[in-house]
Amino acid sequence: MPLPFSGPQLQHEPNDMTAFQEGATVTLSCTYGISVNGITKENAPYWTLSENEFTPEQSGRLTDGPSTATTKTQIYTIESITKDDAGKYKCEVDYDNGLKSDAEYTLVVRYLELATGDIGSRSSKAALTCLFGGDKEPDEVQWLNPQGEKIVDGANFNIIPTNFLNPEWETKLTVKNLRASSSMEYKCKALWDSGLQEATGTAALLVTGRTCFTDNTQIYDIPSHEIE
Repeated sequence: MPLPFSGPQLQHEPNDMTAFQEGATVTLSCTYGISVNGITKENAPYWTLSENEFTPEQSGRLTDGPSTATTKTQIYTIESITKDDAGKYKCEVDYDNGLKSDAEYTLVVRYLELATGDIGSRSSKAALTCLFGGDKEPDEVQWLNPQGEKIVDGANFNIIPTNFLNPEWETKLTVKNLRASSSMEYKCKALWDSGLQEATGTAALLVTGRTCFTDNTQIYDIPSHEIE
């Protein structure tokens, strides 16, 4: 049975983007029919995100868009998107005769998280883990020092290449031979689409002193450190 009037259409802005980086602003516009045979009916849509109904008007981000004699539009604005905003958005309209019609759009968010955690107190190393997600693996992942210089494998650093851990990717930086000069801010940077999109995360490593301990066979004297 055909719908009594046109079903909803869900569009996104910027409409030339297929994936968005964290911090971007995205608008979803749901246009739906309200009139048939000259009789106007109110059939406000409801929204779901990944099949879970939510009420965008509670956040103050739902506004009325352009309307005509036969259509209305609701606009949902998401400012400073995060990975929690990613998913399948659906705008659904229930019609008086029991029919339903919906339109959907999958929002993809590219993000990066820098997890901190040391290898252990009885170690002269410190480790940082960089996690990133979205629709695809970054074209390039860089570890940088405060001067913006790339960190490379060597005597003082070990970089584990990107590894896919569904649904995210991961790379690790191990700072070896801890000493006072190891104290600095480390940056992980992911680049997509030839650098058109990027995400970064930073963590500060502070070598605070030295720790002595024994395992009953040998006395150890190693640097102690903190990561923030």
